[in-house]
Amino acid sequence: MFIRLVDKMIADMSAPGANESASGGPLPMFDFLEASLRHHRDVVVLEAARVIVNIPDVTTSELQPVVNVLQLFLVQSRVAMRFAAMQLLNRIAVTHLEVLSHVKEDMEQLLQDSNRSFSTLVITALLRTGSESSVERLLKQIQAFLPELGDEFKIQVVKSIHQLCLKYPSKQYALLNFLGSALREEGGFSFKKTIVDTYMMIMAQVP
Repeated sequence: MFIRLVDKMIADMSAPGANESASGGPLPMFDFLEASLRHHRDVVVLEAARVIVNIPDVTTSELQPVVNVLQLFLVQSRVAMRFAAMQLLNRIAVTHLEVLSHVKEDMEQLLQDSNRSFSTLVITALLRTGSESSVERLLKQIQAFLPELGDEFKIQVVKSIHQLCLKYPSKQYALLNFLGSALREEGGFSFKKTIVDTYMMIMAQVP
């Protein structure tokens, strides 16, 4: 697929030791990637979105059309498409929170999705992008179905809780209570270790 060739080209340009004269300017074929966001095939749209999201130093303005397209995917009937879109929105939430401000309302409506893996991705994104006043409400919603999740998704939630503690120190008590409850839930060694490690890091990082 041509999009993957463009992806490799961008990766080669961003690699250490790449020609510095090629950096700092517009990326080659970016217009092609942006145009691919309007392709009639969903798989092409998602692939183009993935490549743009993974561009080093991608800007908010470059991500905006990606977010607009992914927002439409959230209401698709096909779970695989919604899941892929939510995964990309989670990646964006790590580095460009501001570009997701207009998507929060749509994401909150998906919290009760019957697919728990998908709803976990939703809650993780909301925890990353949520305001201080929404933290406790979101914790109550996710606590209800945490036992139904696999350890991989539980670990994602715990990592998001860690970031929230650093972002909103005033919510530390509620967040640590959530982790304490999670520690008493069923789960494997990696999940429990992640909770304990998170406790230790919070104690060291938050006054």
